[in-house]
Amino acid sequence: MYHAKFSIPARLLRSAIGAFGLCAASMLAGCENLPSLLPPPAGSAEVLLMGEQHDQPDHQRQIAAEVQRLIAQGRLAALVLEMVDSDRDSTALYRASPEEQVRETLGWDDRGWPWAAYGPAVMIAVRAGIPVLGGNLPRKQMAAVMADSRIDTQLTEPVRALISQAVHDGHCGMLKADQLPAMVRVQMTRDQRMAETLLRARLKAGAGQVVMLHAGEQHVARDRGVPLHLDRLGVPTGQMRVVAFGDGELPVDERRPAERVDSIDHCAEFRAQMERRKAAPAAAQAASQAG
Repeated sequence: MYHAKFSIPARLLRSAIGAFGLCAASMLAGCENLPSLLPPPAGSAEVLLMGEQHDQPDHQRQIAAEVQRLIAQGRLAALVLEMVDSDRDSTALYRASPEEQVRETLGWDDRGWPWAAYGPAVMIAVRAGIPVLGGNLPRKQMAAVMADSRIDTQLTEPVRALISQAVHDGHCGMLKADQLPAMVRVQMTRDQRMAETLLRARLKAGAGQVVMLHAGEQHVARDRGVPLHLDRLGVPTGQMRVVAFGDGELPVDERRPAERVDSIDHCAEFRAQMERRKAAPAAAQAASQAG
């Protein structure tokens, strides 16, 4: 399971002692040519941030394939998900745990994140014994975050303006201006939480390993998302790699070609939902008066 302890096995200690003796006996050869006997240093793993569009199935397929590829190379240390709250993870599961148990343990919301699209990457990791870690802000913490104006100081005003515009557009222009600051704090805190989760996983990984984030493209953008928070936490930018798919304007390190399907008009759905909410009280009142 995912409980790392810093200890040196006896066989490595014996090898190190033997190597010391070899160096002492043959100084002319030099110790620098001996193979490394200790584990690689913690905290030097690469951070791979993969951003997707949630209504594009090929994005999810390619991310699952990347999970499989890194596991086959023996390099994946952990998979962090936007789709799972940060108080959930797979560390108590077994490799053979049934899918339903995996979903229950992770608190999976199939309405927001269809399991048919996202489940393959999760199960590939679980079957390989790779920890799946939630990175999102739990809903129960959102009210406190919305009210905490101190969060505003974490990023500069121009960056907050970028996030504010994205939040405005993401809600189809239907948020009131005085609602935006609170929603921006939620977005910033989500990114901060994902960065903290990645950092903890990175500190348990070794050199040459990869900790991977699967999130929406806005969350991984270098000018506003998780990379800014990783930088604040001391992760060198050269040890992050940001990948997205298809055409796009958000700044990333690599864009991979992907099959595109026609997007659903989410704003039309959102407006219809809001209209139904407005109509519900009036309908209820009319029914009560009729009765």
